[in-house]
Amino acid sequence: MAFNLRIKITSTDVEVKSGTNARGPWEIREQEAYMFKSGDEFPEKIIIALGKEAPAYEPGMYELDEKSIYVGKFKQPQLSMRLRPVAAAAQQQKAS
Repeated sequence: MAFNLRIKITSTDVEVKSGTNARGPWEIREQEAYMFKSGDEFPEKIIIALGKEAPAYEPGMYELDEKSIYVGKFKQPQLSMRLRPVAAAAQQQKAS
């Protein structure tokens, strides 16, 4: 059985958290989304961390881009939430 994961963005609202610590000022930008996993009856609410200058994702359905999975420190697999619209993913599969 293939693993199927979809992310639904419903709003472009971004929550910004900021403060100062011993290293100086910091800022975290987050966007709310819903994660649909194959086999689950209902989606789960998730929070996606956005980069410092990254725009909010537009409302719609997304899936993880291949660039979301990478080799991190100590050769361990890591995951970052890099999304691509589902329509774009379908077009890429047709081209393969």
